[in-house]
Amino acid sequence: MPKVDATNDDPPLQRRSVFFVRLLLTGLLLTTAALKVLSPAESAAMAIAYNIPPFLTAMVVQAELALAALLLFGCRPRQTLFAAAVMFALFGAFSSYRGWAGYESCGCFGSFQVNPWITAALDGAMFLLAAWGAWKSPVDQHHELKRFYYAGGLYAVAGLWAAAGMISSASSSHEDATIGDTSGLVVLEPGTWIGKPFPLMSHLSPVVPLHEGRWTILIHHHDCPRCQEAVPQYERLAEAGNDRRIALVETPPYGEIALSEQGALRTRLSEDHEWFVQTPVEIQIDAGVVVGASLDLPAIAAEPLLVSQRGSGSESSSSLSTD
Repeated sequence: MPKVDATNDDPPLQRRSVFFVRLLLTGLLLTTAALKVLSPAESAAMAIAYNIPPFLTAMVVQAELALAALLLFGCRPRQTLFAAAVMFALFGAFSSYRGWAGYESCGCFGSFQVNPWITAALDGAMFLLAAWGAWKSPVDQHHELKRFYYAGGLYAVAGLWAAAGMISSASSSHEDATIGDTSGLVVLEPGTWIGKPFPLMSHLSPVVPLHEGRWTILIHHHDCPRCQEAVPQYERLAEAGNDRRIALVETPPYGEIALSEQGALRTRLSEDHEWFVQTPVEIQIDAGVVVGASLDLPAIAAEPLLVSQRGSGSESSSSLSTD
C-alpha cells in the first residue's frame, strides 16, 4: 500500500492534501487507460473516426499507466506530479483543439463520447492540481527503492495487458462488408467501397432503390455547418435535373427535416448501429455499385451557379460533424 510521505518540516494537512492529489490523478489516469483498452474494437473505431493515429493512442495509454504507477507509490512525487501537470496540459491543448475543430468527442475515454470542451475543462483542473502538488511536495525527501520496484511491477503487468489489448484492436475494427453482422459502433469509410456494392442499402429508412440506375448520394448530419450548406445545393441540383438521381442520407441523431420524395430523395441511416463517418461525403453509385466517393463534393463543385446560390432558410451550427 502507498504511504503518506512524511517530512519534519511539512504540515500534516499539506502532506495529506498532496497525497490525495496523487491518488486522484492516479485514479483518473488508470480509468482513461482502462477505458481505451477494455473496449479495443470500439476504441480503434473511435480513433479512425476522429483521425487519431493508433500508435498515438497506444503511446498515450502506456504513458498514462507508467505515470499512474509512479504517482500511486510516491516515487519522486515532485517530479512525477510535474510530469502529470505537463501531461494534462498537453491533454487540455489536444481537447481544446478538437473542440475548436468541431469534433463531438476527444476520443480520450475509449468508446465513451465526451464533449472535448468538457474534457478540456477537466484537464485544466487536473493540471492545476498537479502543479500545486508539485509545488508543495518537498525537494529533499527520502526515497525508498522498493517504491520503484512496486511501481515497476505494476507497470509491467498493466503495460503488457494494455499492449496486448491495443495490438488486438489493430485488426478488430469493423469491416464495411460485415456491417450486418456487427453491433454497436461502426465506422464508415466510403473511400474503401469503390468497386463494391453499396453496403448501406439494408440500413436505410425509407428504402431507396439504389440498385436501379445511377445515383449521387450525400451522407450528411443535421448539426454540421458544411452539411447545412451542401444539402440545399444538392436539392437544387436534383430540381435542375441530370442523369443521376439524388439521395440525401442523414445519420442519427436526426434533425427536424421531414422526409420527402420531391427533388432529392431524403432517407436516413437506421439507428440499429452507432455510425461514424466524416460528413458531408458524396458517393456515386451505378446499378448498386459504388463508382466514386469524395469529401470534395464534386457534383456541386461542378455546378458553380448552383454552388454560388445560398438557401436563405439554411441554419448555421457551431459544431462540425464527424459521426
